[in-house]
Amino acid sequence: MAITLHSYLHRTREDFKELIKMPGRIRIVKGAFATAVGLSMPRGRELDEVYLSYVNELLQAGHKCSIATHHYEIQQEAKKLVDLYKPSQADYEFESLYGIQEENLWALKAEGYMTKLYFVYGTEWYLYLCNRLAEYPLNLFRALTDVVGE
Repeated sequence: MAITLHSYLHRTREDFKELIKMPGRIRIVKGAFATAVGLSMPRGRELDEVYLSYVNELLQAGHKCSIATHHYEIQQEAKKLVDLYKPSQADYEFESLYGIQEENLWALKAEGYMTKLYFVYGTEWYLYLCNRLAEYPLNLFRALTDVVGE
């Protein structure tokens, strides 16, 4: 069993309290989709801190955890938490989306951290792609470089 929690949703704190009691992997993401006013927090330092607090709680509790983010600074802070709590390799992983800042994931793998590269599919793939581009516009240049060849 596994579940994904969107850290930007205000309701996630209550959901988290219940889900951490259950077995199975909890995958933490910031959240990429538009929500109705009042349901989620905006991107920024506060959201980054909330995201890392969930990662901290999972690792501290020895709960299976997927750290799903392309945000380099968050990856670096999460590395410190992994180094602090020393979970088994089966209990955590860093995840990243294929084609977006993969070099960060490869660097984590080279340092010995558990990693997973994933792919988006389904009916909402285009919306997800647009959100990723809006979050980090330089991804567009990376995509163009990949298309034309380096």
